[in-house]
Amino acid sequence: MLTERAPDEAEMVREVADQHAAVDSSIGQIRELLAAWRESPDAAAQGALADSFENLTEVVSAHLDDEERLVVPLVAVTLKQDEWNALGEHARASIPQEQIFLVFGMLLEPVDDDERAFVLAPLPPPVRELWKMMGEPGWRQYAVQLRAA
Repeated sequence: MLTERAPDEAEMVREVADQHAAVDSSIGQIRELLAAWRESPDAAAQGALADSFENLTEVVSAHLDDEERLVVPLVAVTLKQDEWNALGEHARASIPQEQIFLVFGMLLEPVDDDERAFVLAPLPPPVRELWKMMGEPGWRQYAVQLRAA
């Protein structure tokens, strides 16, 4: 839709979209190195895996920066509200139900109180209460275990 409605920006949109291939490639490399590390968890395999995670962090960070800086402002003036909502629904549908609170925790952790309130405000009250009672504590427990590993 963006390339059709904003043809002057089509090259930029394609370049940012093409970054997904670099992310996929980095994830594929991690999967291969993780399998090798599981078979032989030595220092060399650990180092290669750590380097691959560093690479993924760089690739994803650059991509997300470009999306926020270049694509999101274009989306804001190009897509209609119902199209934007459909995009969000598509993204949510790709998250397994049992992981939804973990993903939500990952999204909310780095934001400040005002941004968190902005994200939580449109949720129905029962969902906000579920997040507060189950989701947030579950995310915190998972984050502690993740960081300890």
